Amino acid sequence: MLGSAASYMVTPAIALWVWRQERSILTSGLPLDALQQEDARRVGVQFPERVRLRIVDNIPPRLHPMLRTLCRRCGLANTVGMCLRYGIYLDAEYWGDRS
Repeated sequence: MLGSAASYMVTPAIALWVWRQERSILTSGLPLDALQQEDARRVGVQFPERVRLRIVDNIPPRLHPMLRTLCRRCGLANTVGMCLRYGIYLDAEYWGDRS
C-alpha cells in the first residue's frame, strides 16, 4: 500500500475527484425508479430520491492516472459499480440487473 507521506498527497486528489464526479452524476444521472428506491431504503439509504445513476462502459471512468494506479492496487479494477455518495456509476453490462 502507500506510505503515509504518499497518502497525504493522494487523499485531497481523491476527495476532489469524488466531489466532481458526484456533482456530474447528480446533474445528468438517472433517478432511481420506485423499486430501486425501495431497495435503497432496505439497505439504509436515507434519501433514495437523491440518488442518481450514470451508466458507463468502464468503472471507474475518467480517473487521474495517479488514482487509476491506486484503484488497481486496492482491487477496484473490474467492478460493476461505484457509489460516490448519492452518485453511482454502473457498468452498462449490468443495467437492469436488480441483483
